[in-house]
Amino acid sequence: MWKLQAIWTYPDTTCDFSDGELTFILKEAHTRLQKYTEEQLTGKKTYFDMGAGKDQTYLTFVSTRQTDPAEMIASLVRHHQDMSAKAFDTLFYAAEDLIEAQCLPEQNPRYNGIKEIDQFVSLVWEKHGGNKPKPIVEISIERAIAHYIKAMNHIIIGFDMTSRWTILHEISHALDSPESKGHGPTFVDILSILVSEYINPALGEKVKTLRNIFGLIVNNNPGPYQTSIIHNIKEPEEY
Repeated sequence: MWKLQAIWTYPDTTCDFSDGELTFILKEAHTRLQKYTEEQLTGKKTYFDMGAGKDQTYLTFVSTRQTDPAEMIASLVRHHQDMSAKAFDTLFYAAEDLIEAQCLPEQNPRYNGIKEIDQFVSLVWEKHGGNKPKPIVEISIERAIAHYIKAMNHIIIGFDMTSRWTILHEISHALDSPESKGHGPTFVDILSILVSEYINPALGEKVKTLRNIFGLIVNNNPGPYQTSIIHNIKEPEEY
């Protein structure tokens, strides 16, 4: 068996969050990252253990396969790169959720069904869409999903994800530049404008601070600032 470790280190954030809020964001991001890792490694004869410090997430892999150490390292490097992007997303979503939670219920209503969602998308698109074709709205059989498919220009929404904020989030993806990836600076700017107009101006201003959440949004290239892989290969051992 082989044991390898990857570490993500998050630099100090310049965002307007209290120490308590930042602690919550890191804890929530860690939980989501662990769930994602569980999904990725299911059935691959690889066990893992995650731990979180004040500004770091540790991920230790233990493989039950008798494999070439170099192959194991290469596999971890690939997974580490994938996880780096995912680590950014988990931090961004946790911070965004914290801002959304400050909405009053009447500012962030839930829409009932595809007709109401499409009407709201049309309202926003008429003002902000320019010459871009309006995205097609679809309801997913998965309840807890909200996703914009760039290649198809479709917004996919689950029945548990119909809040105004969520719809604006997906519209922001649709309005963003085709060259942008994920939750980069231009996406944040668009979301800030839409939240200010359709939910709450003060919260829209707070969304702007997500441009610098843990220093992770840099030149539209999401990913933790500092990452490292420790691969002190040990002799096969029993776990």
